[in-house]
Amino acid sequence: LSALAAFILVGPVHLSLVGFFAGVALFIIGVSLNTLIALSIGLMAFWTEETSAYRWMYDKLNWVLGGVFIPLAVFPEQYKKIVDLLPFGQMFYHPALMMVKFNAHEFVKSIGVLLVWIIILSLIISFIYKKGAKNLSINGG
Repeated sequence: LSALAAFILVGPVHLSLVGFFAGVALFIIGVSLNTLIALSIGLMAFWTEETSAYRWMYDKLNWVLGGVFIPLAVFPEQYKKIVDLLPFGQMFYHPALMMVKFNAHEFVKSIGVLLVWIIILSLIISFIYKKGAKNLSINGG
């Protein structure tokens, strides 16, 4: 029903082969980044034991800043520039955008932002793991 309403209001979606593969590439890199974020949230269990609140906050950030709840195109320009540098929209909104409306400049920019965030999160995960493993004390028998 939603697809029919979108078709009536907007018309047919024009997909290109290049756009499809660009979107798939961004999606795969985005899933890798999402996995790193989930891993860093899980590693917080070294200190808090319960990480569901962190996961809840991360999910809400994805909804708002990832284009899931509100499309990033409707954000005011000054906020959109900031949100485009965050990982959330790069994981969800931009892969879908590339499939529907391919732009080589935006594709390269998205890959760059994703790779920078992967490097940053890899360093953070390494730090959290080393710090947490030093202080680990196992409870129970």
